[in-house]
Amino acid sequence: MRFRSLAITCTAAVVLCAAGASPAGAQTTLGVKGGVSGATISVGTEAESVFDPRQQRGFVGGAAVLLPGNRIGGVQIEALVHQKGGKDVLRRDDRLRLTYLEIPVLLHADVLQRGRSAVFVTFGPSFGFNLDASYDDEGVTEDIGRDIRTFDPGLNLGAGVEAGPLVVEARYTWGLRSAFTGDDPRTTFKNRALAVTVGVWLR
Repeated sequence: MRFRSLAITCTAAVVLCAAGASPAGAQTTLGVKGGVSGATISVGTEAESVFDPRQQRGFVGGAAVLLPGNRIGGVQIEALVHQKGGKDVLRRDDRLRLTYLEIPVLLHADVLQRGRSAVFVTFGPSFGFNLDASYDDEGVTEDIGRDIRTFDPGLNLGAGVEAGPLVVEARYTWGLRSAFTGDDPRTTFKNRALAVTVGVWLR
């Protein structure tokens, strides 16, 4: 329950930060994006990380909408398909593949503007919903959907560059709860992912 409360609190904070009067004529902007995600599973306790399995590459992509709040930014909401997981999670040379529908709700703020170009930062929560889960070990693939939590809240921090309609961003996502159901309470398996995406604002 505390994870959901934290995510709701962060969402409210993001919306309030961008709730200043919109500039005259400001319009909602739609976009599409896609890229590569390097993901792993942080294995540890609630207090600290014990070790991080090897990184696994996956796809991340979807649609975005930017709701203007003031002259330097607004609230950016996305709907993404994000492939996560890791290697050497439970045994050597195994592979955990997790696919989420991820909905980030982010504060988007320009820190440097020049004409139609800008350097920006993004920050806020995300709400992940597991779509598929599989575990590969010694050539055998098993569906483990029932062992993975349906809901995976996270926090996001990113930075990027806009050049006209083109957007390039790097973003790190911290999962806030263990991905597995029925874990030993002393051990957690939390998603971690660094994604690099290229997108286009459809103005």
